[in-house]
Amino acid sequence: PLTIALDPTAPDAAEAARLYREAGLEVLILATALPTGATAQDLEVTFQSHFASLPDAVGVLDMPERGFQDNGVLSQQIVTILAGGGYGLVTFDRGLNPAAQVAGRQNVPAVKVFRELDATGEDARTIRRELDRAAFKSAQDGRVVVLGHARAETIRGLLQWTLQGRAATVALAPITAAMRGQ
Repeated sequence: PLTIALDPTAPDAAEAARLYREAGLEVLILATALPTGATAQDLEVTFQSHFASLPDAVGVLDMPERGFQDNGVLSQQIVTILAGGGYGLVTFDRGLNPAAQVAGRQNVPAVKVFRELDATGEDARTIRRELDRAAFKSAQDGRVVVLGHARAETIRGLLQWTLQGRAATVALAPITAAMRGQ
């Protein structure tokens, strides 16, 4: 039920993506290395390279900080690229988020990250509490997306949470299920 986001510029990204896909996990492209002051053509070339590095990716995850989602011009250009390739979009639930607005207008499957579980090194107990909040929000909204990093405390918190009663009230699913609203 997990989706893994990979930096397409990492030297081992293609091999890591292949291994994750073989294990049945979905892969997202982490929107790194976007050229400063990029033109539409620059972005097209950048994303062509990203898609070539991670050909089985299902979408793009914006960066939690200093990403493109709050820049209307970049958002328009990037969402248009995603629409052309059949990719989804994952942004963060903050601000006006022009990227999510453009995705809605262009019928690009998109979701917003409700919480980043471990942005500042949270412990397992805090992560479990955040997952409880996410489960509550999911009951209200029908779905919710959380983001965590491959850290020992995050994994510990996730494992402990799945053993508690609240985890039984939700269906864990990969990102495409959330994008489709399932």
